[in-house]
Amino acid sequence: MYADVLFLVNFTMDFLTLYIAASLTRRRVKTLRLTISSVIGALYGVASCFMSGTVLFKIVINIAVSYLMCLLAFEKRILPAMAVFYTSGCLLGGILTALFSFADGTGLTSSILDQGSTNAYSEIPLGWAAVVAVAAAFAAIAGGRITKKRNETFDVSIRIINAVGSFDFDGICDSGNLLADPINGYPVIILEKQSFLSTLRDEDRDFFDNNGTRPPEGVAVRIIPSDTVNGHGVLYGYLPESVSINGVEKTAVIAMGSTSFDGRSALVPMSLCDE
Repeated sequence: MYADVLFLVNFTMDFLTLYIAASLTRRRVKTLRLTISSVIGALYGVASCFMSGTVLFKIVINIAVSYLMCLLAFEKRILPAMAVFYTSGCLLGGILTALFSFADGTGLTSSILDQGSTNAYSEIPLGWAAVVAVAAAFAAIAGGRITKKRNETFDVSIRIINAVGSFDFDGICDSGNLLADPINGYPVIILEKQSFLSTLRDEDRDFFDNNGTRPPEGVAVRIIPSDTVNGHGVLYGYLPESVSINGVEKTAVIAMGSTSFDGRSALVPMSLCDE
């Protein structure tokens, strides 16, 4: 067994898995945090080969190390991130194993995976590990850029009219936004917090900004259940007098989010983007 090869493979797997988990949960993470977390995971991968103890003990240590890695990488909402981290790791591990098996079948290397070995990493030549690691890294980066370009093609302009006035925002259409008003089934447009509050009267902002108990008068308040990879919750919103997407009249509820969406003010359901 070569510790340097095992460290390289584990570091690459951990870094890509954390990167994918961050993308799926739409979290902005720093490269330094991902690197430190991946180093810890890679060191644990090497150390685990020399670790003795019961199966239960090893499972507990594995979970503890995974929790530490996600804590360093994501800082908050760790348990949902761990679930995505484990799922992404299983998928990525299967893909890499398939690639190694394919390369072994081509005869380009004498033995990448030894079916009789209890540790596949001990049979992976350093050169092939580096090639597959680099290829996987490029695939992850390319996939992220393609997704970003696809999102950029769905930019839309939004006009909201209510009792206060008319407001214009830029938004992005997202097929993942499936939120709907539980009362009438209207799709929900999520506005980042400051943009949302700007559409309200001064005396109405406290209810939405501070979760007030007394709804504002003259505003059709809506409570929208939200179920995401980050957990369950609710969004507060209202039904405006008029909403238009790229100049086309629509019917939608406006809900308050927390952050912007790739620099845009709103996240629009794909159903509202069809003319």
